Amino acid sequence: MSLSRRIRSYYSRYPVVSVVVTAGVIDMVIGGTTPAWSLFWLGLMAATGTLGWRWLAGRREIPPRPEPPRRYLTSESSASSLPMLRIDRRQNP
Repeated sequence: MSLSRRIRSYYSRYPVVSVVVTAGVIDMVIGGTTPAWSLFWLGLMAATGTLGWRWLAGRREIPPRPEPPRRYLTSESSASSLPMLRIDRRQNP
């Protein structure tokens, strides 16, 4: 998978995270090209903090709760129980 396709799929899957990372990268570029180092560090902290938060949130997935069993019959059956089978003594088990 190419890098541009991977970035597009990530951007569409997590739009808020992608916007904050994009804003942080733009702040880094503006702060790095001009002598505004505080803007550079602010953008670096925003981008890395958001990516770190997303990475931690992705690692701790909540396991799905098991569904309660579906019961189609009542717990008490209206039919009588099956009769006991007799063991034929000629056959060895």
